Amino acid sequence: MPRLVAAPSDMPEGAVRVQRVIAATPRIEVLRYLLNHPNSTIVDIVEGCGLARETVRAAIADLEETYVTGSIEAGQRRGRPVSFSVDRSTLAKDLGALQAYLLG
Repeated sequence: MPRLVAAPSDMPEGAVRVQRVIAATPRIEVLRYLLNHPNSTIVDIVEGCGLARETVRAAIADLEETYVTGSIEAGQRRGRPVSFSVDRSTLAKDLGALQAYLLG
């Protein structure tokens, strides 16, 4: 199994964030789905991506640390339907930082 390696110290913070997100296929698939289907629920994402519910939940939990926001705060959800969307401007900025880092 591959081991996790820390990002290089000279990698910009935004590039580190986006690199972490794209390092896992389920996160990429959920992010891609939400970019094309904003305000989607977990059920929508599960059906749209063909991923297991727990896989989607884990991906959403990770993505909420960076680019995804829920319609209800995490601690207030308890059985209430939540829709999720992507903060496109932050994602675009961080993708630009990664591109700049990679291309020099």
